[in-house]
Amino acid sequence: MASEKTEEERELEAELQAMTERKKRVFEMTKEADENLRNIREEEMKKQQRLERIKAEPIERDMRERHAARLEAEKKTQVAELEQKPAILKSELARVCKERKETLEKLKILETEHEQLKAERSRDITSLMELKHNLQDITSLSKDQQQTIACLEDKIVATQKVSAETQLRQLNELESPSEETKQLKKTLATAQHPTDEQPRRGNQQPCDRP
Repeated sequence: MASEKTEEERELEAELQAMTERKKRVFEMTKEADENLRNIREEEMKKQQRLERIKAEPIERDMRERHAARLEAEKKTQVAELEQKPAILKSELARVCKERKETLEKLKILETEHEQLKAERSRDITSLMELKHNLQDITSLSKDQQQTIACLEDKIVATQKVSAETQLRQLNELESPSEETKQLKKTLATAQHPTDEQPRRGNQQPCDRP
């Protein structure tokens, strides 16, 4: 038969049972505190996020306004450029037309001068041929007469060459030569080097230049 519990044992068991109950109450209290802390943290996070959004709204609004203002300024600039473009193109077209007109006028003057040069050259050649033809009828020519003919030939050739060089230089100054200009330049280049070889005068004395 088991011995009866002593008074001390009963007291200790009762105290242990009370401690177990106390631990349960503390655990329940801790569990409730943890739940309260979790709820507080969630509420705190929501309010913190809301506060950050409130603080960020003026910055975001300012950025949006700055972006909109920049887009508006760019749009106005583009519109102004588009409005000015027709005037700029019109001015450029007028300048090009003026330059073309001036070029055509210069070309017309050069063509007239070229025709005059051709006519003068033709008259000079005709006069020279007539002179040669007349001199061929003379059986003998003096040295002075031969010198005079040679000088006349030199003067004619030199005059034609200088005139051709002047017109050719003026043509080269044109920025956009036309096909007529190119043909005229070719003709003038040929005029600088005539195919008719001038007779050599040998040891004759050089003639006086005007």
